[in-house]
Amino acid sequence: MIPPLLPKALDYFADQKTRSLLLVTKSADTSFFEARESLPTVIVSFSVNSTPAAKLFEKGAPSPTERLRAAARLKALGWRLRIRLDPIILETGIEHYEEVCKAIADLDPERVTIGSLRQYPGVHRFSPQAPRVGLEKADDGRMRYAVEVRSDAYRRIAEWLGFQPALCKETHIVWKALKWRFSGCNCTE
Repeated sequence: MIPPLLPKALDYFADQKTRSLLLVTKSADTSFFEARESLPTVIVSFSVNSTPAAKLFEKGAPSPTERLRAAARLKALGWRLRIRLDPIILETGIEHYEEVCKAIADLDPERVTIGSLRQYPGVHRFSPQAPRVGLEKADDGRMRYAVEVRSDAYRRIAEWLGFQPALCKETHIVWKALKWRFSGCNCTE
C-alpha cells in the first residue's frame, strides 16, 4: 500500500532546490518508485537488521535480504540510497551482522548509519517480548548496552562494512571511545 501523501510529497520535492526528502522504510515494494523518474532531492533509506533479529523482532516486515534487493533495484534506477542498520540487537548474536554488513557494502549506498538498541525502561509493559539482555540504564534515561559493548560492536560492524559508518543517536562518550570523525547521520543531508 502506498502512503496516501507520498505522490504529493514527491511532486513537491521534485521542484525543490535546497530541500530534500528522506524516506525511511522496511518495505521491499518498490513498484511506486519504479514507475517514477528518480529525483535528486529524494533519498530512500532502507532499515535493515540481522536475519535472526528481524525474525524475532520485525514481525510482518520483509526479510533483510528482500529489503536489500529492493534497495539495489532503486539504486539501479538512479534513486539516492541510504541504509540504516539500527537497532543492532546483541542478544541475537553480533556474528549474525557480518552477512548483512557485507551485503550492504556491496550495495555501496551514499551513507550507512548504524545504531544499537536503546529503549525506555517501561517498554516491557507494552511489549513483553522486547529485547532486554545486556541492557542497563544510561545517563539519558534509556536502556542501552554499556559504552564498551557498543563501541566493540560498532568496530566489528565497521570492519565488516569496510568503512566507518555514521552513528545514530549515540553519545559523545562513544564517539570519543571510537575516535571516529562525525560524518553526518541518516537524517542529515
